[in-house]
Amino acid sequence: FWRLLVEGRSGVRDWPKSRPIHWPGDGPMPQGGYLDDVDLFDPGLFGIAPSEAASLDPQHRLLLEVVWEAFEDGGISPADWSGRRVGVFVGISNNDYGRLLAGRAGKGSVRLTIGNAASMAAGRIAYLFDFVGPALTIDTACSSSLAALHLAQRSLQSGECDLAVVAGVNLILSADVTASLADAQFLSPTGRCHTFDGAADGYIRSEGCGAVLLKSKSAA
Repeated sequence: FWRLLVEGRSGVRDWPKSRPIHWPGDGPMPQGGYLDDVDLFDPGLFGIAPSEAASLDPQHRLLLEVVWEAFEDGGISPADWSGRRVGVFVGISNNDYGRLLAGRAGKGSVRLTIGNAASMAAGRIAYLFDFVGPALTIDTACSSSLAALHLAQRSLQSGECDLAVVAGVNLILSADVTASLADAQFLSPTGRCHTFDGAADGYIRSEGCGAVLLKSKSAA
């Protein structure tokens, strides 16, 4: 994301050919900000069995990877915070993977349920690192990440936690929502956002994941 900003490039493009999808809408599928290799994951690093990983929402997998990287980038060892008051605040509002797997039944169905529950987006991170602060998953649609950041700030200010993990994630794994938004003319046919501009003709659905670690100013 930083390289895109520095180089003045756009991440908006056509749907990746490597990801099969059924497009039910009229005309071509709108462009969006799509990630590569969202199916790749190293479950062993997080103590997750490969069979369990298959039932785990790829958004949750991305969160684990990016939160791990946030600790690395911050020069902080998660082990040093094990058993301590670390809050986890995650913004997430999409559940395409759970809907795609809804037809599966029989053995492994419990893993499907747990692996796609929105509450587990924050709970799994807290469990993995043994954090004992608040663990909240926030869904306020497009403002989910901002709301998570707001709640994390309030938690730090009140002394509820000493360190806060704030993250947001979104993946588009089904075309159904995109098709309905395109039919309603919510999405930009030009594949560009012109916010507050006369040329504005809709918005763009995109994918991504980000995580930051927060402390109060005095502690940081």
